Amino acid sequence: MDGGTRDSGVEDFYYVPIRMIPVSFEANGKYELLANKDISVAAQIFKKFRRFSQGEVHSLFWDGVGMSLAWKTRRIKGTVVDLGLADLKNNGHQQLIVCVNSYTGAVGTSQEKTVIVTYDLNASK
Repeated sequence: MDGGTRDSGVEDFYYVPIRMIPVSFEANGKYELLANKDISVAAQIFKKFRRFSQGEVHSLFWDGVGMSLAWKTRRIKGTVVDLGLADLKNNGHQQLIVCVNSYTGAVGTSQEKTVIVTYDLNASK
């Protein structure tokens, strides 16, 4: 025995299920980080639980001390699988593209469907 605690050989891992996109919406060159936040009560209880009933996309910025919230989408029912930025309407403004797997319920009895949700990101006031 090395004299450590019972869990001294166990490593902590952070599960990052999705890519994060650095993006600058303003001409001043300040970047924001678009990231997914999965929401599930069961994931708070069970350490390796990876089924999320809801999600949000957060835009974070560096405030000199840590990452702060600039804005977020409203809650999205289902698991956010991927996100991206593109000019889908070909109008010079980017849209946030979010790929969502529908939530099948607590027992998973319904069919899971994939949905694409877009948000306009016109930063002008």
